[in-house]
Order: sequence, then structure tokens, then C-alpha cells
Amino acid sequence: MFKIRKISSEFVKDLITTTDIVELIQSSINLQKKGKNYVALCPFHHENTPSFTVSKEKRFYYCFGCNVHGNSIDFLITYKGIGFIEAVKELSEINGLDIVYEDLSDYHIQKDNQKYRCYQILKGINEVFVDSWKYRLSYAAKKYLKERGLNQKMIEHFSIGFGSFLENKMKEKLVQINDYLYHLQSVGILRVDKKGKYSNMFHNRITFPIRNIRGVVVAFGGRSLNYLHPKYINSPDSIIFKKGQFLYGIYEVIKECCNPPKLLVVEGYIDVISLKQFHINYAVAILGTSLTKDHIKMIFRFTSSVVFCFDGDKAGYSAAWRTLNTIISHMEDNRQVKFMFLPKGYDPDKMIREEGKAGFERRIEESQLLSSFLFNRLKKRIDLSNNEGKAKFSTLVSPIICKIPGYVFKKCMFNELSRIIGVPIREKNTKGNLKKDSIRNFLEIRRSNNQSRTILLLIKLLVRNPNFANLFPNFSISGYRDTRLLGTKLFVKIFETCRNYPNIDTHRLKERFRNDLLFKKFEEISKNYDFFIEKDIEKKIFEDAILHLISFALDKRLDFLISKERKIGLTIQEKQEVSNITSRKMNDSYKVCSKTLRYFNL
Repeated sequence: MFKIRKISSEFVKDLITTTDIVELIQSSINLQKKGKNYVALCPFHHENTPSFTVSKEKRFYYCFGCNVHGNSIDFLITYKGIGFIEAVKELSEINGLDIVYEDLSDYHIQKDNQKYRCYQILKGINEVFVDSWKYRLSYAAKKYLKERGLNQKMIEHFSIGFGSFLENKMKEKLVQINDYLYHLQSVGILRVDKKGKYSNMFHNRITFPIRNIRGVVVAFGGRSLNYLHPKYINSPDSIIFKKGQFLYGIYEVIKECCNPPKLLVVEGYIDVISLKQFHINYAVAILGTSLTKDHIKMIFRFTSSVVFCFDGDKAGYSAAWRTLNTIISHMEDNRQVKFMFLPKGYDPDKMIREEGKAGFERRIEESQLLSSFLFNRLKKRIDLSNNEGKAKFSTLVSPIICKIPGYVFKKCMFNELSRIIGVPIREKNTKGNLKKDSIRNFLEIRRSNNQSRTILLLIKLLVRNPNFANLFPNFSISGYRDTRLLGTKLFVKIFETCRNYPNIDTHRLKERFRNDLLFKKFEEISKNYDFFIEKDIEKKIFEDAILHLISFALDKRLDFLISKERKIGLTIQEKQEVSNITSRKMNDSYKVCSKTLRYFNL
């Protein structure tokens, strides 16, 4: 049985430690030494003043402009647009090391073998589809693409093929793969009828390979050449493909620019290809589904600005409204979403051929911001000339605005709502509309109380300075697990790690939490909270914040005991605890430097 081995995590750590990150990045961009670190213009966003910093000591890079960061492996993945395995191989070759693998369980071996065979199958099928242009069977396909105005360069760039492949050609490519007919069925190339007869799903269809961000074919889209319905089809979901997780054309976009200034999301394959032919190099397409959270994550992984393109008819506006309601809960302060509506009867392909690149990009620039689209659409449905209409307008808009995670953007939206209806709207008046589950979510740090901001500050400082955990050798954090403060669970995990590993540095600490979901959310949130702390006062701020946390926990416990005393009374031990807490809070050693924390709005 073919086995896919897993690269040893210990080897990866050693590889990162061995690699000279300055030398690695210096080979791609111009670094200038500044103190202990090196700086450069960020390769991942446009800027005039260098904000990209590389630390040789910590083997880490960080951009203060766009917040991109990581180690040597992350740099290769982001800068070159390659996968994790490719990055590890490249670094191993640079350092003259042999990759160390570790054994997988039988379950993972079986699953990975199945995935590997699917990748092999689709690679071979794609070659067959592309080769089909050589045969007379593809005449109708060539004619169709010529009528659509697609040139040979684009056909080759996107590996467009034709699905009516010959049986013997298929066997030539796949005969070495065990059970290839079964795998052809599992990835949706073949289907079996009730009689057990196989048929080709992409027969007489132009094929468009759908790739993941590493360029590997994971599925196909197909366009019929006759009156066969549906006109467009996609491969069904499989072990390596879920429609709601992929964007057509994303690989081609990031291959040219790993962090494009913006992405344009359109509806069809032909639209993406036509736009590329006219040098619109940032278009992608959703695969016949509505926008999903996975789509949004992928979009904002590569850019902070996205434009959604829709038809200008009723269906187009309805689709845009659904998109707004899906993406609104992902609107951080550094993100921009716009909606572009084409004239009725036009799609992007037809529009750009009529107006050219300049005219089309003018439409993109003039498209509606998310905020404008939200307010304007509801204004058309509600009469704002009377108080009842204004109240209804507020009732409809407020729950949508409440979903916005970006603190500044949300405030601006509430201010605009207040301006429209002529009544001051406070966010706290709308919180009743929030779902209880979302309140418990770690992401709610962004709209939580000052104590949660204290936790966020503590996490940031501790990640920057893991040795700060040693400042409180007798500090028992077990008593703070149940304070219900958002982010406390993550802080406890990081604090314990730092104390258990006294010599751990920032780089190794982040490596330990690389796959921790809470830590990923913290990093996402922290982009919007730059506390601008000078290095020489970080220690003092951390000490004050810890004391602030202790004080808060004592207050919560005291409130609980007082409430219990009023209801059912306290035990002797609990009465003593009240006395201890009261005397402890009066002790100056546990008073927080409120002036310092107030500077950070804590």
C-alpha cells in the first residue's frame, strides 16, 4: 500500500531554528539593518515608509502596516504562494538537511492514500481533457470559445479542456492507479446508472479545472455545448473538494501577486477568464453557491478589500443582500467590501468587451460601499418621513450593525443610523438583539468590557515577553479560570506554558500555539488593538494589568459571597474568606496603578 508520511513536527521546529531568516528574506527583498533588527518596504502591501521588520534573534518577521507575520516557512508560503510541504522541502535543501518523517496511524494512512489517489486521478484526467483539443471531437468546443473571444493564451493559462475524452486515452493515464474506475466515480468524473453502466459527467462539455491555492486540481467545472441541462455543472463534493470552500481562479491570482490589493468576485468561469484576458488580474468566481464563511476566510486571507459583482436585476440585488448578511459579521476595521451592479442584460464578459479595461475598472472604483448599500436598500423600502418609519428603519438596521466585529466601523455605522433617523442610537440599546451564543464567543472581546481588554493586553505582552510569567512565581492562575472573562482561557494556557518553559521565546511560543483556534482568533482580534506600548514600560504595564485582573477576580468573588449571605447565609469558612478578601484588597501591594491602565482605556 502506498503510504503518505507526515513530516515530523520536531524536525519543522529544528528547521526553523536552523534557518537564517534574514538571509532567506534578503534573497527576495532588500533589507536594511536597524538596531538589532532589519527593516524593508513590506512585500505584501504597498507602502512608502518601511514597516516590515525581521528579527534574526527571534527568527520572526512582522509588518506593522498590514500585520502579516510568521517564521521562515510562513514567508516562503506567503511570498512564493507555495504549500507547506514545498516550503519545508526548499528550506531543507537550503540547509542541507534530510526531511524527517513520522509514522501515521492506520486510519490517517488510509485516508491520505485515498486523497493522494484522487489527486493523481484528477491530474491525469486534466491532462486527458487538455489533450482532447487535438481531436476532431473538440471542434465545437474550439468554435464556442472562439465565439466567446477567448484566445489561445487564456485557454492554456487556465488549462481549459474538452470532456469527450477517448476511453483508451483515459486508461493510458490512469492504468497504474489501483481501482481507478472507483476513484473516477468518487471524484465525480464518472457516474453509474442502475444497470451498473458508467457514463462521463463531462461528456460534450468544455472543462475548467478547479485548483486549490497550491495549484492542485481538486475538481472540474463543465459547460455544455448543446441544449443539455444544466448548462453549467461542477464536480460533486468529495474527500478533497467542497464547493463552499473554493474560489475559481484564486490560484492564478495569487500566483501573480500573493497579496493583491483587492479581489473581484464574479459569477462564472468565462467571466474570470475574459477579465484576465483584459488584464484584470484579480477576478475569482464562486462555484454556483452562495457566499460561505470559508469563501470569506479565503478572500480575507489574501486581501483586505473585495468587490462583489452582480447583475443589475432583482435577482442580482437579492443575491447582493444575502452576501451582505453573510459577510457583515466578518467586517473588521481594516476591511472594505463593495457591491458592483452591471446594467441589465450584461455580464462581466460582455461589459469589459464593450467598455474595455479602463471603463470596467472605473465601474469597480465607483461601486457601492457595504455601508451605502445597506442603508440605501432599506431606505427604498421604508418611509422615513414619519416617526413610525424611522423606528422601523432602526429596528431593521440595528441587528445587522450589531454583527459587525470592527469597533470603529460599528461605531461609524451607528453614527450614520443616528444621522438618518435624527435620534441618537447607543450600541448598548441594541445588544438585546445579539444571540446568546455570540456573547460567549471569544471574538466578543471586541465589544466587551474593560476587563476583557485587560486580558487582551496581558496576552499581547506575554507573547512578546514570555519571561514576564516569571515576575509572579507565586501567582496561582487556577482561581481565574472561572471569572467568565473573555480570553481568560487562552491567557491561562499561555501563562502556564511560559512558566513551565522558562527559556521559551516569542517564536517558539507562537509555534506551540500555531494550530490553537483561540490563539488564531486572538491574533485576528489584536490587529484592531494597537496599544503602542514603549518597550521600557512593558514590564510595568504587565505587572499593573495582572494586579488589575487579581482585583477584578476578588471583586467578583466578594460579590458572590455577599449575595449568598443575603439569601442563605455563609459558612464559617466563607465568612473568613470575606474577611481575607477585604483585608487583601486594602493592601497596597494589590492596588492597581489605575493611571497607567487608564491610558489604555482599561
